[in-house]
Amino acid sequence: MSLFEILQFHLAKEIAQAQQQHAEYWAYMRSMDLALKKSLQKNFTKPMPKFSIFAATLLPFTSATKEPTQVAAKAPTQLVVATPIQTAAK
Repeated sequence: MSLFEILQFHLAKEIAQAQQQHAEYWAYMRSMDLALKKSLQKNFTKPMPKFSIFAATLLPFTSATKEPTQVAAKAPTQLVVATPIQTAAK
């Protein structure tokens, strides 16, 4: 066998291994995709829990934080426009 034939043999072997690994990876990904779709389907068919209990527990905190504040009156700011410098060509 020549060196070229040996390299071809090793290259073909590595390509076959890579193809096998890709096939296993995509089979795994398909199964994970199906599992995810099933779990999401189960989650969206369940009734949603009531939110009013959680909101009622937060109501005392919201009333304490809403205190009237004074807004400081600011004088209007002037807009300064920069003009390009004109050269005297006289």
